[in-house]
Amino acid sequence: MGRPLVSHPWLRMLTCALIVVVLAGCSGRATETPVHLPPVRVLSARARLEEAWRLALEWRDDAELKQIQASVIGPAQVGPLYVDFDFESPSEDQLQYAVMCSPASCVGQEFAVPYLIGYGAIEFDEEMIDSVEAAIIGLQHGGKPFAYAKGATMWVRLGRDKPRDVGPTVWLAYYASWDEPLYVVIDPYTGEVIRIE
Repeated sequence: MGRPLVSHPWLRMLTCALIVVVLAGCSGRATETPVHLPPVRVLSARARLEEAWRLALEWRDDAELKQIQASVIGPAQVGPLYVDFDFESPSEDQLQYAVMCSPASCVGQEFAVPYLIGYGAIEFDEEMIDSVEAAIIGLQHGGKPFAYAKGATMWVRLGRDKPRDVGPTVWLAYYASWDEPLYVVIDPYTGEVIRIE
């Protein structure tokens, strides 16, 4: 049996707080939480990883995972709730394969747009934090106001840090509205913030 989805004690507390806030938002009752998180929605990348790999390996048996991106939807946003897995194959130089997951299902699609060409492959190790945890950390380090901004764009992405071909694997929490965007770069193993841009 693998490790628990949330293994770090403080991340466990934050995850529980997020669930409480989301449930309170759905029930219409106001609930005070210790960390005052906004009621955001994020899909678990880990829960969909096996299905994403199954589809990718049906596409090409040498598929490599290049990045994972999950939307973060706050109370002021209207947008799709998704987690996407982007794959490439060393035997293909102009094709990518994206597995797009909604709350209901995952579907795969081949694209002839080489926007990931040259990015290093990544692993989503069991010891790494999930997209939900990365979103919580981003909210705690400057992302919270964006959850209440109409028209804001928020997502978390697991991929290579700069340079994208050989840089370390990191979670990047991205927040943008009408102001300057905010980037929170997170260590995927410890959950510590590496830098904020």
